[in-house]
Amino acid sequence: MGGGTLMEETAYCFMCKDWKPVSEFYINRSRTCGYQKQCIPCSKFLYDQQKRHPIPEGQTCAFKHCDRPAVARDHHHGTGKFRNFLCQEHNMMLGKAGDSIEQLLDGIYYLTTYENIM
Repeated sequence: MGGGTLMEETAYCFMCKDWKPVSEFYINRSRTCGYQKQCIPCSKFLYDQQKRHPIPEGQTCAFKHCDRPAVARDHHHGTGKFRNFLCQEHNMMLGKAGDSIEQLLDGIYYLTTYENIM
């Protein structure tokens, strides 16, 4: 008889950016995969952030020249510490850059290099 091992089904956590066994995810039947987008520890972290830092009514984005409504609680991904409230666009921008100052500065350099192109 073969001595193969049974592979446990895994899912990807969009917060900690890691593949984990599905036993570490809450069930969500509305998603195609059947599980939450984040693992249980990340889900608990999000819930804790929502309770500790409710977005005040009328709160706008913390970016200096932005007056869009704040819809996200920004936090340092290394420490988990809350930073401020952001609009969806700025929260996604930081997330896509991996919260990397170097990546964001590279983007600024790129834009300023080509700002005179019409």
